[in-house]
Amino acid sequence: MQHCSFTGAAAALAVTLLALPSVAQELPKKLEAPKHEYLSSGTSDRKDGLDGTLAVGAQFSVSDNRSVLGQTDGMSLLFGFKLDSTLQYNRGPWEWRTVIGMAGGMARTPLIDQLVKARDLATLDSTALYHVLPWFGPFLRVAANTTMFRGADVRPGETTYLIRREDGTVDATVAERLPMTDPFRPLTLKESVGPFAQPVKSDAFSLEARAGAGARQSFAKGQLALADDAATPEIEVQEMSNAYQLGMEASLEMWGVTANKGISYRLMGEVLIPFMHTALPTTEDRSAFDLANLALIGSLSFKVVEWASVDYELRLVREPLLVDKLQTQNNVLLSLALAYPPPKPAAPAK
Repeated sequence: MQHCSFTGAAAALAVTLLALPSVAQELPKKLEAPKHEYLSSGTSDRKDGLDGTLAVGAQFSVSDNRSVLGQTDGMSLLFGFKLDSTLQYNRGPWEWRTVIGMAGGMARTPLIDQLVKARDLATLDSTALYHVLPWFGPFLRVAANTTMFRGADVRPGETTYLIRREDGTVDATVAERLPMTDPFRPLTLKESVGPFAQPVKSDAFSLEARAGAGARQSFAKGQLALADDAATPEIEVQEMSNAYQLGMEASLEMWGVTANKGISYRLMGEVLIPFMHTALPTTEDRSAFDLANLALIGSLSFKVVEWASVDYELRLVREPLLVDKLQTQNNVLLSLALAYPPPKPAAPAK
């Protein structure tokens, strides 16, 4: 009986030893605890490399009236152009954006029988951002804006201009056309540095806020600006001077596009409060908040076809050290869009 038990135990042991190699092959070579991602890296949708776009806009209108009730006889002509170029470069945590814009326009009406500058603007804006976090980090920005062509004030007949010079003297002149500004004058340079935040970023809506120290240099010496008093028959003109400012700056920018890419928008607000600035005339006593520079710039684009859109642009600017009035521009024009590099065709579905 014991012999039979011993024989059975030996057989069971032999079967177990033979099965061990196959079991060992099924077991993992190294046992590891399961991994858990407790912290999200918050990866950005920015892609390394250089990307850019180019948009060209055109505006043209002609009308001619002859013996039309309520209309002045003569031909009206309006034409203009716009060019916007954007470059964006990403490498690791670095993001660099540059926007170059140019716009110009001329107009002629029956009341003024000569071409008059209706729009003139050239801008450069370059911003470098370092993403310590995907949505936060320091930035450095430089920008410039100016005009490209000579400017003049044109009237339908002989007009008396009173030009107040920098030294307080007043010159009187009578003319139909008074030269006001030279090419690339006034020229304003801007620099700012500080932290930025991008709390929301998507195709439909993106938001970016920046704040920090800001500086501006405006080169306008010898240029003229209208400062007319409607209560007098003469046209008052003020001679401008160079201005330098250093203070606190803040800006807020939002942009996006609809799901079908048919409508896109962009809105930017900016304020600079100068705590250091060019000396004011002894007759003036304005605080830093009275001299605050404000800007509100917006655009709304409606795509007509893949390569053309109708654009509306709004520009509100207040620069008290140059012209103590709100400068307002509204423009509507047809834009033809070109992109570089061209979009790649979609990969075939598998």
